[in-house]
Amino acid sequence: MVENFNAISENRLKNRLIDTLLKVSVSQIDYGAMTYDSGLLNLTVRHLDMGMVKELQQQFKRVNNENLKAAQKHGILMSLWQESYKLLNKGGDFEVQKFQLSTKEGLLIGNAKLSLPKHESSSPAALFQLIHKANFHAMFEAPTAWLRKAFTKAWMTKMKKHQLFVKQHMANQNAKFDNNDPDPFLLSEQDIHRLSQQKGDEQLADLIKQGLVIEKDDKCRTEFYLHEGKFTVNSDHSDDSVSVDERVENNFL
Repeated sequence: MVENFNAISENRLKNRLIDTLLKVSVSQIDYGAMTYDSGLLNLTVRHLDMGMVKELQQQFKRVNNENLKAAQKHGILMSLWQESYKLLNKGGDFEVQKFQLSTKEGLLIGNAKLSLPKHESSSPAALFQLIHKANFHAMFEAPTAWLRKAFTKAWMTKMKKHQLFVKQHMANQNAKFDNNDPDPFLLSEQDIHRLSQQKGDEQLADLIKQGLVIEKDDKCRTEFYLHEGKFTVNSDHSDDSVSVDERVENNFL
């Protein structure tokens, strides 16, 4: 649930390129059994080709306003997708200038920026090749207490789903064999909370040990870099010694 959602957008035109700014604010968010107080998000998209923006807008109007068959609308949308790469022919910047959520434990803050170089591409496939020339940086910081609570709740949800599966399975078995004995595999709420907290603490400690999360002054911080096709975490992107491998996948799944 989101309360008092406000959004303000602004477009700026310079040298036939469009910059779009979006500012979003909320007073409260309830999500995943956790409550967040005031939140802010400032997002900017820069250097979009004006001619292509107008063309896309006209095509979207055709899809929405004309009495077209489903197959015709699908054809227009597919054409739009194939041509959309031209929006970035002059390069492009996608930037989250400010992300902030207030919690009982403190502020969650973050920012991110993706920069694409100029190119004169004649094929949408060429857009995917730009990833090797793109620059990306993102940062997220949260109070250690909040992060520990988030991991605990995630493990608790996972364990409760598993318990429900076990309970249903054993109920079927008991009905099949006419067995009314109590199930020895089910955990109490107290045990689930204790084990979830233990697993959450272990997961956070492992991330810190591997350098994927940096803890300082009761806060945890992670920074991501992409430079010339190389992805790194918590380091200058020029440092070859900290390339991220399968550890990221193992810890964040």
